[in-house]
Amino acid sequence: MATRGEQEQAYEEHPASNIAGKVTGALWGASRLAKAGLSPTANAIKSEAGLGE
Repeated sequence: MATRGEQEQAYEEHPASNIAGKVTGALWGASRLAKAGLSPTANAIKSEAGLGE
């Protein structure tokens, strides 16, 4: 496992990879929450709820 210093150095040397990894992780996490039924937006769509109804 990398130390914190090694991670920070890698972030500085490869900023695009760092951002891509964060975005990928966020999208993966959001998709898992939606599949588990824990997304308020996904639940509203499934129940065909309208705005203000």
